[in-house]
Amino acid sequence: MEQDTQRKANFSTLVSHTNGLTKTSALATKPSASKKLIIKNFKEKPKLPDNYTQDTWQKLQEAVNAIENSTYIKYNLEELYQAVENLCSYKVSHTLYKQLRQVCEEHMKSQIHQFSEESLDSFLFLKKVNLCWKDHCRQMIMIRSIFLFLDRTYVLQNSMLPSIWDMGLELFRCHVISDKLVQTKTIDGILLLIEKERSGEAVDRSLLRSLLGMLSDLQVYKDSFEGGLWRKQIAVCSRRAKANASERERFLNIYIM
Repeated sequence: MEQDTQRKANFSTLVSHTNGLTKTSALATKPSASKKLIIKNFKEKPKLPDNYTQDTWQKLQEAVNAIENSTYIKYNLEELYQAVENLCSYKVSHTLYKQLRQVCEEHMKSQIHQFSEESLDSFLFLKKVNLCWKDHCRQMIMIRSIFLFLDRTYVLQNSMLPSIWDMGLELFRCHVISDKLVQTKTIDGILLLIEKERSGEAVDRSLLRSLLGMLSDLQVYKDSFEGGLWRKQIAVCSRRAKANASERERFLNIYIM
């Protein structure tokens, strides 16, 4: 009897353990009541350091000037992008857009002086205009990448404002291609290239294609170029008609004699 009792006690001990681990009661494993996590906003928006707006704009202006002059940018582009985002977050987007436009406009005004050289022939003049246009496009792409947050927030929400890219096109059109001398020599030069090509002469087609694309992007193709092209065509047709009439008259004189 005593031996059977001892065996039952040993069996009970084995049953109350699983893999050597003591079972815990169901009450002990019951999860506690869940708690809600509440995140409250700051009572006051953190204030910018003194002169932060002025110092940040100075940094951005230096970067824009470096891009326009094709010099080294001493600031990281990601840092500049973050600076623009910070300024927009503190409601200075209007001032920032106005300042950026002013800097770009001053640069465009300074570009017109390079086209005042009268010694340039038609082809060299076209190459200079094309180089100025290509540089401007490259610069505006870089400037827009820095001010992308401004372009996609403040500018996008104000339908009356042109995007940063369109603003660049507007400034180039206003201060470069709308200049009477530049526009006249550019259109005449393009028409001369077209006339040479039609006459069988070899011309720089890539230059011609680029300049025609420029006129189209600036939305002056129809007003400035098509009218000149039609006038040129009429003049060419008139010369050919006179030449043919002279040839027929000469032939008739020979036949009569």
